[in-house]
Amino acid sequence: MIKRLVLIVLILSSIVWAGPSEIAEKHYQDKEYKEAVTLYEGLLRMHPGNAGLLYNLGNSYLKNEQLGLSITMYRKALLIDPRSKTIKTNLGLARKLVLDETSAAQAPLMAWFFGFVNTFTLNEFYCVLLFFVLLLNGLLVARFLDKKPDLVRQCFIAWGIGMALFLIFFVSKINYDSVSRNGVLIVKKIEVKSGPSETLPTLFYIHEGVEFTLLKTVNGWSEIQLSNGYNGWVLEEAYLSI
Repeated sequence: MIKRLVLIVLILSSIVWAGPSEIAEKHYQDKEYKEAVTLYEGLLRMHPGNAGLLYNLGNSYLKNEQLGLSITMYRKALLIDPRSKTIKTNLGLARKLVLDETSAAQAPLMAWFFGFVNTFTLNEFYCVLLFFVLLLNGLLVARFLDKKPDLVRQCFIAWGIGMALFLIFFVSKINYDSVSRNGVLIVKKIEVKSGPSETLPTLFYIHEGVEFTLLKTVNGWSEIQLSNGYNGWVLEEAYLSI
């Protein structure tokens, strides 16, 4: 009898002291995906911008057959941790489940360029910029002290070349992050209209999980552009922005 009471106390203690994250993970492992989603959503409200929680919530959404929400969470996680192979792998798996093929072929050089730029966060670019500024200050001090002028001159040339290349990547990153507004469809299927109204003609249909660029929003409608160049209008409530 005493052993049973001790066992019950230990079980209750483990439940009380287990953190919400551990409980959510247990629900996920037990294939109770709806409960896992609820807990991870609550955790994310308390800790917004946490890549790990976004990733776990994306996994839970995927298992709960909420493809659009899953892709949204993976993409938000990548904005915070752009070099995570695990997030990229799961995002790739989720994208394979999307019914529509909307991607267009991109020039290999451009694909490499933007792929490289987006493996770094904007904060990391600012850190590199600070490094270049400090390096320039050091070179100016060396020039003022007239220490090894030939070597300093060569370092200035190398600094200029490096700074020019860096600025190309830096400006591209700023433009990409500021201009590119993206969305993911979270409803099963929707009509893409020729304008911001239900009464206008339907151009085509898209399905849950399709990703697109947001161009503008008018009276609850958003103009979108797919990666294959197709344009149209969808209800703002049908997608989540990234």
